Amino acid sequence: MVKDASLHRDDPLEPFETALDAALERLVSARRERDAVKSRLDKSDNSISTLTDLVRNLIAVLPPERRSAYLKQLNELSIVASPQPRSGTVYGNVVNLLTGNPKMEWSASKIQEKLDKTGADTDTKSIHNTLNYLAKTGRLKRVARGCYVVRDLGVGLVTDEEIPGLDPNEGDCGDGY
Repeated sequence: MVKDASLHRDDPLEPFETALDAALERLVSARRERDAVKSRLDKSDNSISTLTDLVRNLIAVLPPERRSAYLKQLNELSIVASPQPRSGTVYGNVVNLLTGNPKMEWSASKIQEKLDKTGADTDTKSIHNTLNYLAKTGRLKRVARGCYVVRDLGVGLVTDEEIPGLDPNEGDCGDGY
């Protein structure tokens, strides 16, 4: 705020207003810094996802007997998202549920059902947003419409043989989604 010094010479609130102006400037600066960091983090997440897909594709080209060491390295490098205050308690609840059951196929309705049983926060839109974010950043893989699996925790299977009993056209989580 621009002030005429001659008008407020003896104003007892002037030091507070000066402090308020300085705090607001710092707040604007901190928000800009946070936005820049978030942008860099999003770019890093996208790079990680792209590189993970590249490594998976390269591993798939190797003969089966030479894949295991590389798959182990990939699994060690890949970390499922840790709960963070990204979008509140729903995000943390979803991540904790996925981390605790990494081999399951997940849909928003399955997650909501499980969270309802625990009494946890189950805002449907936030669950969908969380799944979309985790898929976008490569932590989940979309295997069918609305159906996801956790990536890089031993749920991926690289094989050049058909798996008996697996219908390659099937892509339903079993809950109609």
